[in-house]
Amino acid sequence: MKWILNSHAHCDHAGGIAALRRMSGAKVAASPAGAKALRLGSVTPDDPLAGYGASMRYPAVRDVVTVADGGTVTLGKVVVTAHHTPGHTPGATTWTWRSCEGERCVDVVYAESLTPVAAPRFRHGADAARVQRFRGSIEKIRTLPCDVMIPTHPGAGRFFELRARSEREGRQAFIDPGACRAYADRADQGLTARLKKEAEGKAE
Repeated sequence: MKWILNSHAHCDHAGGIAALRRMSGAKVAASPAGAKALRLGSVTPDDPLAGYGASMRYPAVRDVVTVADGGTVTLGKVVVTAHHTPGHTPGATTWTWRSCEGERCVDVVYAESLTPVAAPRFRHGADAARVQRFRGSIEKIRTLPCDVMIPTHPGAGRFFELRARSEREGRQAFIDPGACRAYADRADQGLTARLKKEAEGKAE
């Protein structure tokens, strides 16, 4: 293991990174905002889940390489590109790369979470700029070259269905050029529904 690339710095996606880094000696990469949270070992005050307080803590990662939007991490012939997609967290990052087997290549997207989850009393709609950034992140993932999408949570896409199909059809089953568009469509609907609930005073 040479690199650990973080999608976002919540405990379920970052809680084991310090141990993995210690055991492997791998470098850790994240967006600047993501790196700030990793070094803190918790969410930053501007994270939608900050209201949960100490329950969001995890072992801090002291040495993090920051990767700019559009920046890359290279290992051998593989070049992984970072796409800052804030919304779920301030430092949320989608990672993409081109995977080749012989003369055949596909574009792979490790698609960041796009759910507008929040601690009680947090309101996405209270900050128009935040909502605009979230919408921009959804649109960015929608338009990425995308033959294979790997969601940060398998249930957020068709991963389990495609995994079952792959047992019959082979790896070809994972190729779904419409996956990122469908994922973004669902995220757009989810954010709209969340903002509607907030406006009606029905959000938790």
